[in-house]
Amino acid sequence: RTLAQVHDFSDVTNAGLPSDTRDSHPLSVWLLTKEKLQTSSDFGDIRRDMPSALTLKPQEYLIHQQAAQTPVYIVGGDSQGLLYGAYRFAEMRGVRFTLHG
Repeated sequence: RTLAQVHDFSDVTNAGLPSDTRDSHPLSVWLLTKEKLQTSSDFGDIRRDMPSALTLKPQEYLIHQQAAQTPVYIVGGDSQGLLYGAYRFAEMRGVRFTLHG
């Protein structure tokens, strides 16, 4: 459920950004838990480039981008950490959150 919320959130945040804050080039963002990173054969390069992602504890996250115009990887120690990382990444992109009530 948390991963579905992160995916829905990522769709909404990019669409909701004012046009002057969006980059002219699309940004690729990969959302992974540490478990997925460890068990999938598709992420060998990422494991090599980000060894600290393999030691993340529950609720911790890592946001990594090799260089401009390359994918951003958000890795969570668990699904909660991934959610925290996604929120932090959105804040870094200019999204602000307010609580009413």
